[in-house]
Amino acid sequence: MSWRALIGTSVACFTAATGLSAAGVAADAHRAAPLKLFGAVGPGLKISLREESAARVSAIDAGAVTLKVTDRSRTDNFHLAGTGVNKATGVRFRGTVTWKLTLQAGRYTYRSDRHKAPAWQLHRPAGRA
Repeated sequence: MSWRALIGTSVACFTAATGLSAAGVAADAHRAAPLKLFGAVGPGLKISLREESAARVSAIDAGAVTLKVTDRSRTDNFHLAGTGVNKATGVRFRGTVTWKLTLQAGRYTYRSDRHKAPAWQLHRPAGRA
């Protein structure tokens, strides 16, 4: 996986992909329960999207997701956009919100609307199994 850091901005990307086994056979993209993800913005210029294990999200299988966002910033928001998804907290909003989403295969970005350029990008490696 390649990471590229650009200073002074707050945007990140991840990829949702249909599952493929090592043999190239389609895997079951439907999870028994929605995947739990956790987004956070603030305090300060921090923004993150993590799995339940606290690992940073880089690529996940398409399907149902429950995203709990904690917004502690007075000046930034958490904005998730991608194929069929465009959800955001308000810039002045502070608190917690939970979104139930269905992610399709594609590229998704999360960022603060005050910072349009990428802070770092996450790419799905070619041939991800």
